[in-house]
Amino acid sequence: AESYSVMKALSVILNILGVGMIGLYDIQDIVHENSFVGDLFSLLAALGYGFYTTFLKVKLEDDRKIDMLLFFGFVGLFNLMVLWPLFFVLDKFGFENFEMPGGRLILLLTLNGLLGTVLSDYLWARSVLLTT
Repeated sequence: AESYSVMKALSVILNILGVGMIGLYDIQDIVHENSFVGDLFSLLAALGYGFYTTFLKVKLEDDRKIDMLLFFGFVGLFNLMVLWPLFFVLDKFGFENFEMPGGRLILLLTLNGLLGTVLSDYLWARSVLLTT
């Protein structure tokens, strides 16, 4: 079981205070009137990511029980099948404008996805499972 410490509690408190300070600053910023909604979505995404991390650690106590590449392959497949159609729904109702990027941007996004997401998520998941 994971042990609790004063340092961990202090880290959580400082993190929450930082998010609160940014939220308060954005409320005062009248130039970007929708920034509070963006902050709220960011906070919800961080909470979801925290639950995902905790769930991964709790359910996979031994890192030898899972093939990380297969795991992230299924995460990607889930995102493709469930979340990809949301782009078109959000576009249809005017919440977000969706358009296909150009060829150079697709190349840069692919490189960013491979190096900035796939590699970092793989190393992150290995570190979560190797540390207790």
